This record gives sequence, structure tokens and C-alpha cells, in this order.
Amino acid sequence: MHGLKHSRGHFVIIMDSDLSHHPKFIPQFIEMQAKTGSDVVTGTRYAGDGGVYGWDFRRKLISRGANYLTQVLLRPGVSDLTGSFRLYKREVLEKLVASCVSKGYVFQMEMMARANAMGYRVSEVPISFVDRVYGESKMGAMEIIQFAKGVNTFGSILKKCSHIKCLYLGSAWIDEKTIAMIVTHCSQLKRLYLSYIQTKTSAEVLNDALRPLLPQLSHLTLEDNDSVVNNTMQSLPQLSSLVSIKLSTDKSSAIDCLPQSIGRLSLSDTIDISVDTLKKRCPLLEALHLMDYHHDSDQYWDQLFADICAHFALKRLHWEVLYFSANLFFKNVSKLSQLRHLSIHLCNDGLDTNAMQSMPSLKSLSLSGLKCMPKMLSKLNQIFPSVKRLVLTDIVIKCECSDGHEDRFAGSFPDDCEECIYKCLQLWSQLPQLKRITFTDEERMFIIESNDLSLMSELTLIPFSGLRSKHMPQLAALVADCVHNMSPKKVSTLSDSTSDIQAINLKVEYLVNPLAVDIPQPRLQWTLQALNETKQNLSQKAYQILVATDRQSLDKNVGNLWDSKKVVSDRTNHIKYGGTPLKAGMRAHWKVNVWDQNDRVLDKHPGYIGFWDKGLDARDWTAQWIGAPKGTQQQALKNLADIDNKLIKSKPALVPVLYLRKSFTTNSKVKSAKLYATAQGVYQLSINGRVINKSILDPGFTDYNKTIQYQAYDVSDQLAGENTISVLLGTGWYSSYVSYEHKYHHFGSDQHMLVELHIEYEDKTTVVVKSDNTWKVSTGSYIYSDLLMGELYYESREPKNWRESAYDDSHWPSVVTKPIDKTVALVADRAEPVRAIQVLEPKTKHESQLGVWVFDFGQNMVGWVQIQMPKAYDASRVQLRHAEALNPNGTIYVLNLRSALATDTYVLDKVNRTTELSLEPHFTTHGFRYVEVTGYPGEPALSAIKGIVIHSDTAFKSHFETSNKMVNQLFSNINWGQRGNFLSVPTDCPQRDERLGWTGDAEVFAHTATYNADVSAFYTKWLRDLRDSQSTEGGYPNVAPKVWGRTTMGNGSPAWADIAVILPYTLWRQYGDIQAVEDSYESMKRYMS
Repeated sequence: MHGLKHSRGHFVIIMDSDLSHHPKFIPQFIEMQAKTGSDVVTGTRYAGDGGVYGWDFRRKLISRGANYLTQVLLRPGVSDLTGSFRLYKREVLEKLVASCVSKGYVFQMEMMARANAMGYRVSEVPISFVDRVYGESKMGAMEIIQFAKGVNTFGSILKKCSHIKCLYLGSAWIDEKTIAMIVTHCSQLKRLYLSYIQTKTSAEVLNDALRPLLPQLSHLTLEDNDSVVNNTMQSLPQLSSLVSIKLSTDKSSAIDCLPQSIGRLSLSDTIDISVDTLKKRCPLLEALHLMDYHHDSDQYWDQLFADICAHFALKRLHWEVLYFSANLFFKNVSKLSQLRHLSIHLCNDGLDTNAMQSMPSLKSLSLSGLKCMPKMLSKLNQIFPSVKRLVLTDIVIKCECSDGHEDRFAGSFPDDCEECIYKCLQLWSQLPQLKRITFTDEERMFIIESNDLSLMSELTLIPFSGLRSKHMPQLAALVADCVHNMSPKKVSTLSDSTSDIQAINLKVEYLVNPLAVDIPQPRLQWTLQALNETKQNLSQKAYQILVATDRQSLDKNVGNLWDSKKVVSDRTNHIKYGGTPLKAGMRAHWKVNVWDQNDRVLDKHPGYIGFWDKGLDARDWTAQWIGAPKGTQQQALKNLADIDNKLIKSKPALVPVLYLRKSFTTNSKVKSAKLYATAQGVYQLSINGRVINKSILDPGFTDYNKTIQYQAYDVSDQLAGENTISVLLGTGWYSSYVSYEHKYHHFGSDQHMLVELHIEYEDKTTVVVKSDNTWKVSTGSYIYSDLLMGELYYESREPKNWRESAYDDSHWPSVVTKPIDKTVALVADRAEPVRAIQVLEPKTKHESQLGVWVFDFGQNMVGWVQIQMPKAYDASRVQLRHAEALNPNGTIYVLNLRSALATDTYVLDKVNRTTELSLEPHFTTHGFRYVEVTGYPGEPALSAIKGIVIHSDTAFKSHFETSNKMVNQLFSNINWGQRGNFLSVPTDCPQRDERLGWTGDAEVFAHTATYNADVSAFYTKWLRDLRDSQSTEGGYPNVAPKVWGRTTMGNGSPAWADIAVILPYTLWRQYGDIQAVEDSYESMKRYMS
């Protein structure tokens, strides 16, 4: 303290005077403080490259034990509390010293605990501690006793910590005096955890002491002490501030005691749960954690799960039940589309990859007991594109080889299938969202575990008693062989290399593993990842790109399609493929070796492996456009309700959605199957009743008379012996109402579909199933589905099971065909598709008129509404109208929509179902905050509707937050505005009868958009739309793609037309994309001249 008084400057460094703390680390402390702005920078011996040298076992045990004890009791947020090598801001150190009550070595621990409690920012720098060579340490028996006493009496600090909001008492002896001290000194306490507590006091006395504290709590945990739990439950119903609770009890009456404010509920070992009671007691429930290993009734749990899915719009679900059917989970998973966090135990079942695709909002997923096979794992990225954190525990690897050993477990050494283990490990290593994984089989268990939150960065092999030691070398060798795709702190120790970086996030033409690239020399790019986050000033000195026909070649560092050799360059993007030209449908696997600033490379670890598939060129297409015979759609407009007849007669572009189908058989075992599809219109495509394109409004908005995009889908796992391709074909941008002045049929009046399915069998033979005159066409329940007007659905007109192979389509007429127009470019989709990205729930509702209900989502959004119908109702006409604002009387305001009806109508039959019906439109979008519901049977619950947010799936990367709420709201408005208006093209507005790619709007906003999200592929696609819209004189229109007033809608208007120069410049400036300039250069010259 004497030294502190005489020191100068704004920062103070404290270190051992015997130089056990080496001064060489001081620059790192200063650099860390400057980088992070921390109030305290502390040295750590127990993280990163830190360590201790020269200590005997006793000293190490004392230090580690003291750290462990304080970590458990105090949760200080740093890894090394007993060290003293630290940098402080002067004013922070003075406040900490003044507040400390400890003496001796315990003050080091108290300083960090207080810094954490007082909200100071603390960073750590790994250090090496070398014990003194001369003299003796002052750490003797009395200091150890003093430290223990300090920790034991540290509860006295509670008196000075009235700001504490969260308190955890686990495995502790407490009495009414302990509770009384908490009540007295913790006036701001909000979260209290009483877990495995022990007490000599009666539960009644303890509960009386606890009662004054309960009303201020927002969360309460009570577990493993039945007498305390049961007595405390009596006080729960009156706790209106309680929003989260965790109970461990075998009494089903616990639910009857819950306050109605509960939004998060965790129950352990609870039996006979009544969903009706749960609905009554917890109407606001949005998070449920249920764990039970005792109730052995499959039927009970299956029914409970189905009821919970049907009655609660959960955002978080943890379902850990031993006796539970995974099939029932997959059957009900579509009702969980709003879930953001899911954890479930699957009892050694596989994953239904098709069912799981109905969870677009999922951000975090934990699967336990999953039976894994390589083919299923290869789809995980497609199934969970929105998942940011994936945890797999108690995983069993199953063999899927064709040698008859499909029941062998991967853990059964030495007779297991190493090929399947190898494939699974490789596939897991390519999942950036995978944060933790444990493996097991039923007899010989082992775990490969990652505790680091970066991608598989720390691997630990933990043998269990069942795993014979002689098998450990086999397992270790296998892991070492497969782990080359995994990121690295400990992976690097498997190699002689000491490189500091590796290449990750491999992309081809801005896309991850695209299934169709029709550019002969696509551009490749990657980002760099530091293998040791504590090191700085890292860079790429050189790279080597390897491209091969198979992954095995890359494992050997062989590129049989292209080896760029070592290129001395720090470039990581826009590097053109320079290898053997690819043929249509051919897959190219690729990886990048990178040399760091010290010219070192991870040569024994291939790194991340990506791929791209060569798409179809114009000459590769053999299919024909197919559509409906004249009069097919008009015939379907007969016998409608008068109100619908009147509307359709006034709007000629409102025509029925076409139903197309084709049945075929496969004659051998399928090796691979790739489907290419596009439309003059918009489509939804299915195989054997399962939707293939999870994207929306494919093929996207272009000038259909000049360019039509096609999409590619890997359907290898969708085919059976008997198969049916089915298509819903709507009008879309091709012939819907688009723009104002009631314009329609901008590119044509009749919708057509183009399909090619390329199948390769195991015996190397191939076959192509394509759109031709053998297809059938009809109409069904979708009377119309228009971009601006909305959708009209007649339930009675739906042909049952029409997507299945067994359906008899003999009464359907054959399609009409037309050849492909060679003057129109068929190009592979170059941008991210439009997808359902998010699910919003309404905040409030009110009855604006008798039987008319208005729901408020609290946020302007673009998409549509999904409505849940009850199980039984009379014939109904349910109508949904969408609006951005309300009139003063509470009705929706729609004048700003002009001619856009923005109305979805469902004409439903009288039913008495066992399950609820969920309805949503297909080929329309709306911009809205409010939705008006008319004709719903009875009063719709707030949970009956959900808002499905859609937009082009550009990854939003930025985050911005200030202390000013208005500024934060402004940024939120900008963010939501971009989401709502980036829908295949950058539009001006998403709600009224316009929704066009206005060039002036894009010119102003393009630069901002690049900061909010990765719009590189999105704008690359729209640049082609701009070039297509250029007039023969060189001018650009005010909107692109060019629609209404096709000869007069602007031709070089100042500011609007300048986008054709400004956008390529923006892409070059923001992404270094010189190709965007080159592709548009001749077009820009024509404009400028």
C-alpha cells in the first residue's frame, strides 16, 4: 500500500518482488488493457499457455485446491484467483483496496471476487510462474489455515453486497439464521437456487424464514430436499413476480401451486402431469424443462408430449424422459416451429431429417442418445441452417455399409466399421455449430469430448471401465486420422506443424457448398481462424488450393483436378478455379492449406473441406416446359361463392394454382440423384409427398424473358422403388399482379414448369426423369395465390393423397409442352434463397368489431400468418387481412395498400378431427404488424396465430447497441427494413401494390446493407437483373427487373440509373470484388456514352 501511495500514472502493476513473475509479460498486460479497455488485467497460470514451474506436488495441490474452492463458492469469473500478477486502473485498485476486509493471502481472492461483484471488466493473460531459486516461500501452514478461514467467513462480505441479484446455495448446511441474513442484506436478490441443501432446522421453520424473501424473486430453484420443497410450495401461488421456477418433487400437486406468472418451468421426477392444469396455472409458459427416469409408461409420455405441443407455443424445450417414443417426437415436431432452443433424449433412435426441417427458428439444439449414420449426418447443415450451437451426447455410431453388418456398433473393437466411424467424425468436424460431443455404445463406452466453445478445439479421450486398454491405440489412431477437419488447440499437437492459422468457411461464388455452379471458373474464398486465440499479429503468407474428385485424395494432400501449388499471397477471396473443366453434375471437393506469418503450414491436417457441383449449361437441358391445356384453370373457377366469383371476375390474373405430377420407378440401388427445377411462375416441389425445396418463391424474381434461374436439389435419400414428383405451380412475379396501376402478366400469362432428375445407380448406369408430355396436370384447393392479393383456399377441392405414388391420376389431363427458348438464359441460382427465417408471436389482441379479432405482433414484418384451427368446428370461412397500422377506432388501416388486397381466405369444411389443423399460404407475402381475423370459430387464442418472417437468407452479421433507446430502435428499424425489403431483389416497400426493385432506393442503401449483412451473393444476382434491364440506348430503368411501362419506365433517369455504376463500385469497395466491375464494365460504358 505504501508503494501505491507513492506511484504515479493511471495504471498500477503488482507483481512478486522475487521475480517469480517475469517482467516479460508486462507488455502483454498493457496490450490486453488497451485492446479490451479492462479495469483489471490478471495473469493466469491455469488457462491458455500459462503454467507453473519449480513447485512440488504439495504447492500445486494447495494452489489448485484453493482455486477450486473459491471457484465453487464465489464464481468470480476468472481462472486464477490466488495469483497476484495484475494490472489495475488506479481508481479501481483504490476502491477495491478500500472495500477489502481480508488479511494475508486471502486478499488476492477477495480482490477478484469484489471486482466481479462491483461490475468491473476483468481480462486474463496467460503467464508462466517460476518458483524462486533462493529463499523460502511465506506460504506456510498458518497461511493455509488463514486462507481456509477467509473462505469460510467470506459470507461476511454479504453485508457489503446489497447489489447481489443471484445467489446459489448448493450442497450446503443452512438454517433459519442463514436465510435471515440473506433477507436482511440481499434486498435486490432476484434469483435464488437451493439445491441439495442440508438443514438441522425443520422445514416449517426454514420456510417461515424464507417467506419474506420470496415475493421479490423472479427465479426459484428447489430440488432434492422434499420437506423444504413441499413446504415452500404452499407459498408459491401468491408470488406474482416469479417468472421462472425449477422443482424436483414427486408430487403432481406441485403444478397446482404454481403462480400464473410462470413463463419458464423445470420439473424433475414429477408424475401424472395434467396438461389442462398446466394450461390453467401457466398460460404464459414458453420454456419447459422436463426430466424423468422412473415413469415407465410409453403411452403416458407420448400423450403428454403431443398435448404439450398442441397447447403451448414453446420457445425452449428440454425433454429428458427415458421412456419416450422418438417417432412421436418427429410426428409432432411441426408444431414446434417456433422453438429457439431444444434439448431431447432420443433413446438410441435415428434422426428423421425431413421432419426436423420444420423448425426454422431453432438456434440451439442438444440431442442425447442419437443413433448416427454418415448419410444422416451429411444433411445436418441443411436441416439446421439457423442453429448456432449443437451438442450431441451419448452418441452411437451405426454402420450403414452394404456388407450386411448394419447392426454393428462403432465401439465394438476390433470388429467395428472404421469406415463409418471415419465418415462420421469427418462430417461432425465440418459442423461449425457443433460445440460438444460424447460417444458411447451399450457395452464398451468411450467419450471424445470438446469442452471448448470453439469448433472441436480441445479433444480429450476418456476411457471407461468397459473399454479394454488394448483398444485405446486403435481409437486414438482413428481419431488422429479423422480429426484433421477439426479446429485446433490440441489438434495441432497431433502434427509436427506449429502453424498459427487455418482456413475455414470455404465458399464458392459467395455460397457454401452450392449444388449448381454454371461458371467454368468459379471464384473460391475462405476466412482465417487463429489456432491459438492468445497470439496476435497473425497473417497468411501463402496458400495452396487443392481440388479433387473425392475427399480421400484431399486427405492425402492430392488435388487431381487442380493443385495451385504454393502461392505466396495474403489473398483469401476471389481466386478463380484453374483446374480441369468440370462436366455437368460433377462434384469437386476442395480445401486450402495456408502458411502463417512464420511460413508454417498444417500440412498433416487437410483442414476444412468444401465442394461445389457443376450445374447444367444450356446445351445440357433435355426437358421441355410443361403447363396446363387451355381452359384448365378457368374450369376450376366454377361453383365458387358469389363473393369470390365477383372478385375473380374483376381481377383476371387471379387463376388457380396448377397441380403437376409424374410417377416413375427406380430399377436399382440409387447412388446419387440430383434434381434441377425452375418455372415460369413460382413452385413448390415434392418427392413422395415430402417437400424438397424448403425455400420460398423459387426460382426468384428476374426478367423471365431474358434470364430464368434454376435450382438444384440433392434427392439421393428421397427415392424409393415407386416414386412420384409433384409440383404446386403458382403465378408469382411471372404473371401475378406486380406494381401499381393494376398491372399483371408482365412476362407471360401461362405458367410452366421445367424439371430434370438425374439418377446414377450403384452399377454406374444413369437415367433422366424429365418434364415432358407424360406428366399429368390438374387444379385443387388453391383457387389463387397471388403476390399482392393473397390466397384463396377451398378445402373441399383438395385431391386426397395426390402427391403419393398410389394416387390414381388417370382422370387428370396430360400437360402441354413447349421447347426451351434458347434466347432466354437458364442460369444457376447465384444468391441465397428466400426462406422462412423467424417466427413471431402476437403480443396482444382485441375485438375491433363483433367477431372480428385484431392481433398485434408488435413489429412490422414481411411474410404471412400461420393460423391454428381447433379440432372441431362447423363449415367456416376464415379470413385474414394484413395491415401496418390501426385506425383510431381499432380497426385495421389499409388505405396505404392501394389495390393490394393482402388477404388470405380459407373456406373450410365441417370437421371433428383428433388433431388441430394448421393453415398458411404458399405463394404470397404481406408487409404487416397487425392481422385481422374474421370467421374463426369462437374466440381465437393468442397462441392460435404465428407470424412467419421471410426474406432472402442473407446472413446478418452486425450488432449495434447504445445506451440510448431511441438510437437502438432506429437501428432495429433499419435492420427490419432491410429484412423486409430484401426478397429476391431489393424492393422499395413490402406491403402495397408495388414491391419493385427501385434503383434509387438501392443506390442510397447499398453501402449500408453491406455492413448489416453479407449481401455479396444477393447483389451479384441483382447486378445481372440490372444489366438485363438496360435499354438499347444504354439507359437503365427506375426498377429492375423491368416491369410495368416496359418501354417508358425510366431510361437513364439521374440518380436512379446511376446504380449501375455505384453498385459494382460498392461490391468492389466492400468485398474486393473486381469481377462485379468486369461483368458490368461494357454495360456501364454504354450507359456513360
